[in-house]
Amino acid sequence: PKAAEDFKSGNEKALRPIMGMIMEKSKGKANPKATSSIIKDLIQGNS
Repeated sequence: PKAAEDFKSGNEKALRPIMGMIMEKSKGKANPKATSSIIKDLIQGNS
């Protein structure tokens, strides 16, 4: 998605829509720091 491409280009704020969707789906129960770290690793290809 565009957000992932924008993040790869250096735009940290591009993760906000993805984080918003995750927080919505988890009804606010997801740990924001852990979730952000996992998303960054997945986008950058670190697993």
